[in-house]
Amino acid sequence: MAADPAAQRAYLQANVDADFVFLLEEHGVDLALQFAIGQHYKSIRTFAAFADDRGAARTAITADFAIRPESAADRARMACIITAWEASKMIREEEAKLRAEAKVLGVQKPLASSDRAAMRVALEAVRGYTVPESEEPAPEYLAHKLEQIENGEPTASYLDEVISRKESNSLQLQTSLDNQGRLRVMRQKPKGRLPQNTEELRAKLRLEASTWVMLSAKCRGRAYLQGLQLSHFDRFLEFLLGDKCYSMQWPRKGKDGKGEKGGKDGKGGKDGKGGKSTGKIQVGESWYELVAKTPDGRELCYAYNIKRGCQVKGCQRVHACRVKGCQGNHPAYQHGAQGPSRKSDVRGSLEALCKAQSITLVMSEIDICRDPKLDLLDPAIADRCLQEVKNSEWDVVLVTPPCGTFSRARCVQPGPRPLRSRLYPRGFPWLSDSHRALVEHGNQLVSFAFDICTNALSNSVPFLLEHPEDLGLTSNGHAPASIWQLPEAVALFKHENVITFAVYQCQYGAFSPKPTRFLSSIPVTSRMPFTGPPRFDASDRYLGPLPKYCGHRHQQKLLGPAATSAAAAYPDDLCRTIAEWCFSVFDGGGTLAALAPTLVLGPGFQFPAREVEAGSGASPAERLAAECLRSGTISHGQLLRISELLPDEDRVRQTSKVIEGQRSFTAGAFVHSDKVGIRRKRKRDHCETTTAGDAGDDGKEIEDLPYSELKSGCEGPPLVGEFAGATDEFVDGFGRCSPGRWKPICRGRHMSPAATSFAQQLKDRVRKFVLENVPDLAKATFRLATGHWNGPLFAPEAMDKLREDWFCMLPDPARARELIPHQPFYLRAMAQTLKILEDPDYRIIEEGKFCFVNGVEVGHTAPLGPVPQVFRARRKDQKYDESDWQPLMDNYRDGPEVAKSLEEAFAKEEAEGRMFPLSLSEARARYPGAALRIAAQAVIPKPDQDFRVVHDGTHGVHVNNEIVMLDRLESPGAREVSAIQKLGSVSDEKVLFGLVGDVKKAHRRYLHHPDHWGVLSCRTRSDSSVVWVNRTGTFGIASAAYWFARIIGLVGRLSLRVLLQSFLFMLIYADDLHVLSGGPDRWLNLWMSLALLCLQGTPFSERKWRGGLQLDWVGYWIDYGRFKLGISERRCHWIISGIESMEGNGWLVDVRRFHELHGRLGFMSQS
Repeated sequence: MAADPAAQRAYLQANVDADFVFLLEEHGVDLALQFAIGQHYKSIRTFAAFADDRGAARTAITADFAIRPESAADRARMACIITAWEASKMIREEEAKLRAEAKVLGVQKPLASSDRAAMRVALEAVRGYTVPESEEPAPEYLAHKLEQIENGEPTASYLDEVISRKESNSLQLQTSLDNQGRLRVMRQKPKGRLPQNTEELRAKLRLEASTWVMLSAKCRGRAYLQGLQLSHFDRFLEFLLGDKCYSMQWPRKGKDGKGEKGGKDGKGGKDGKGGKSTGKIQVGESWYELVAKTPDGRELCYAYNIKRGCQVKGCQRVHACRVKGCQGNHPAYQHGAQGPSRKSDVRGSLEALCKAQSITLVMSEIDICRDPKLDLLDPAIADRCLQEVKNSEWDVVLVTPPCGTFSRARCVQPGPRPLRSRLYPRGFPWLSDSHRALVEHGNQLVSFAFDICTNALSNSVPFLLEHPEDLGLTSNGHAPASIWQLPEAVALFKHENVITFAVYQCQYGAFSPKPTRFLSSIPVTSRMPFTGPPRFDASDRYLGPLPKYCGHRHQQKLLGPAATSAAAAYPDDLCRTIAEWCFSVFDGGGTLAALAPTLVLGPGFQFPAREVEAGSGASPAERLAAECLRSGTISHGQLLRISELLPDEDRVRQTSKVIEGQRSFTAGAFVHSDKVGIRRKRKRDHCETTTAGDAGDDGKEIEDLPYSELKSGCEGPPLVGEFAGATDEFVDGFGRCSPGRWKPICRGRHMSPAATSFAQQLKDRVRKFVLENVPDLAKATFRLATGHWNGPLFAPEAMDKLREDWFCMLPDPARARELIPHQPFYLRAMAQTLKILEDPDYRIIEEGKFCFVNGVEVGHTAPLGPVPQVFRARRKDQKYDESDWQPLMDNYRDGPEVAKSLEEAFAKEEAEGRMFPLSLSEARARYPGAALRIAAQAVIPKPDQDFRVVHDGTHGVHVNNEIVMLDRLESPGAREVSAIQKLGSVSDEKVLFGLVGDVKKAHRRYLHHPDHWGVLSCRTRSDSSVVWVNRTGTFGIASAAYWFARIIGLVGRLSLRVLLQSFLFMLIYADDLHVLSGGPDRWLNLWMSLALLCLQGTPFSERKWRGGLQLDWVGYWIDYGRFKLGISERRCHWIISGIESMEGNGWLVDVRRFHELHGRLGFMSQS
């Protein structure tokens, strides 16, 4: 007897995979046939093997299900089964293909839409209603859990991974790399937010219940999923949020329910310090208890603590002392010799200072690691300490609350899980008993620390609070908690007598950067750099005040399983510095009386007296400045003394010349050209900034100079680039002060009469030279534009004569004739000319240790810039690949052909003075240590059958990683060309003609300082004992583009200043020059500009000149006849062929090709 329809549906729901039932229904198989098929076939995979072909399928259907094709109805039923069978075969093949691709690529297998639809139908059947998007799991999360089940490894999920379809609606793409170096584009795994309250937690768990109900419908054969019901999750939810779990109270020992020590059952130390004992060790005559883990639960290395030491490279365990309560940076067998290892040894440094000054030191240290009885979790101990501070019984208070539960190392896996976050700074609400106790003890100690600081401030007791810096979001997306986010810290930040600043401990001798923040009311700390609270962008990523780069190269990483405990102690230099801060309080903070004997009387300056007060807690410099302001006079000695007391910033330029009676300092100073001012107005030090001269800064970082302060010699505002709805500064590539950024009619109007006269004289001389040497200007221009020009632009003898005339016009002709070796420019003559023409950047040519004459710096030892007259400030740091430090790198490809190519290239460079060889031993002697870095070389073919040698200054040698540029490099593009076309369309010079040229070996045309040549070394073969050293700019070094932009900017601005109001524009993109002019004098203007460029020594590639009314420049197609702009035909074909190639390869693409396509598409979007 056949079962009724309800029984048949119940059987299918309980025993057959939901996606198989959905497939049968989708292809019109009736319920009775579904029931009959489900008796033998439970899944799509087994049904796909039902038969080999259609004939066998028909025979099997007739035999198994008694369907004979004798009527139209029976043939239709048979057809439905056959179409379902064929679809199941296709699904099985696609699943196998997707599973194989996912395994090869190491990515998650996507979930088919049909499977998800079938699982949703099963969920709605259980729920009894249409499930909304907010209650249906996201496809990505379903696919992730399904893959775990198929692999036999189901695991619990983090709550922020459990997301609904509604939360995953936004499309985010990510790229994955396969084992053949190909890149695949796919959807990124979305991430939700953690629940904020019990209702959101309830919704998360209900969503997780829906997930497992859907999975059980898909995977009927899994024993652990059979019989799964929503009620199971509901009971767990009620238990979790009921009295027995959510309202559970942890019983503690001690008075009032508070434990005697941190940790579970009273074990451990402050904030969990200590840990479970795992034996004892005898050191000398003493026995010490040993622990196996750090206070935050990470495993200590046993091998490190024995005499043999740890032999495991990259050991993931913590290398620190196993003695209970120590965890110092030494093995356990040396514990006795190290003395009591503590987080700091400020006492020793203070004792030495006090002994030298015959001062008696009274110091009390409250710490359970020194004495278990001194536990600040004990209310009696805490109240006593707080009362002593209120009674002002101490001259200074140092506060160092434990940081174990706040550690960023907890966000690095493998390792202990984080216990807090920025959203839950007091601890996650779902913590276990032991973790909850650990967090509550930490909260209590941090709150007590802020109570101490607040009361110390109220009772005029100087204090110093230390804790790790809040570095914001981690690289893996976690937002760790920090005590600096707490309201108590924010309130102290705003107090007028409190200073907060950050330091890198490696600046004081630590082995890792270990950024640390201090909060203090000690006046002397106001001199520290990097003051102010931590700053973040909209995504909570750290912006400062600490710079991104500490200035050192560290093998030990800051974050990780083994990085925190061993670095818990202060380095010696920091201990001495903290002791000096404290001693300044004992010493009275450096009063005016103590400073008076050092002041030298003498003639000084007079100014109107002012009634000012330095204020409480003012620095010695501020108090001395206030006294001078009140008197209306300041002597030379007093001014020098103020400069000595001011905090000195890091200097980019140092002078080797010492002038008696003078002192240079850069305490927030802005010095450029002939302008001197205060870069940051220090609100606490109003008197000293008033005394030194207030430059009107508003307390922010240096902003880009307004056009009115740019020394361009032009009148009015510069041109504005407008294109595709975006507006920005007009950039010609020669610097912000370039006259080429202004309309021709406005150029030179604000130059001095002397500068204008000199420019006119030189212009007349160049005009005469062009007319004499280029008789038919139009014909010569056409020959140049069509590629029919042979040889240099001008005869060498004639150009030498013009240079001699130029030299004779300068103040020092003999000096101007000097050509600096190993580079082509007449730098001495350019420096004198640009000085006369009032260019603001002429000093970089021959003044100072690092200049173009002596050689510029690479930038790995000091930041490059800022030069606000030439560049805008950099807003975004360049990111380079991280790699292991390896100063002696192998070439990327070795072999006879590559070695021969490199040897030929290096021999040519040696002949032109840009490189020279050394033996490896001699190179190491000349450039010791990190001053010698031999980079990997690569050979890249060029379109003209030549090749380019690329010097990898990033991987291994880390030159690029250490270069810091404060200026932004900008190049002209579609915006500038469009602006010129708009100007030309409305001016009298409507017919524009352009030329395009190439500066030959552009980035090799300036000299580096000899001190820095060692970091620009390379070899022709990886096993070669000969080292080739670069003297000049090197392609592959990050600063090469910066210095070429600087030198070519000088060359271009000299030409434009001399041409005055001629209707001519020059644009330069890297080494690609574009010159255009209009009007009746366009041919003359073009050749005069070329003559001025050649006059200064600019080397051009003779075969690369082209031009016309229509031309191709850096990928743009420019039509000056119809004023149109687009991308070049070659770039268009490249993009089309690239996309077609990706499509033909199934959207698998080589990484290098993907980067190229991405860059070209971005370029095309600007056209």
